[in-house]
Amino acid sequence: MSAGSFDITIEEGADFAMKLDYKDSNDTTIDLSSGFSARIQIRESVSGDLIAWGSSSSDTPSDDTGSLLKHATVTMGATVPNISITIPGATTNNYTPTQFEGAVYQVELFDVSSITRVMEGHAHLSQRVLK
Repeated sequence: MSAGSFDITIEEGADFAMKLDYKDSNDTTIDLSSGFSARIQIRESVSGDLIAWGSSSSDTPSDDTGSLLKHATVTMGATVPNISITIPGATTNNYTPTQFEGAVYQVELFDVSSITRVMEGHAHLSQRVLK
């Protein structure tokens, strides 16, 4: 099954939340509360610098030097939504329009033997008017 394609907009200074319902071929929500992990990366371009990342496991992007403070929280569940991704407003407040000029993101589901792309697309920043 190929990944879904959906562009996201992150509002500068506001909490960001993405809730996904990953289902099987029978349109039944899959229990992801154990045995699976999920991760997200938002990058300035496909091979560009990390803007944000998060994982429900201890998985870390190979190019994160440990100094990246802009990160997402990824949680897994048994029911809808079975994948939840959040980025706090204190973090989105530090994003810049330049970072998002060609930004893309990808969400993956993985276990010990496989990786499945769940969702991907462009990431946009809606700038804050009130500072």
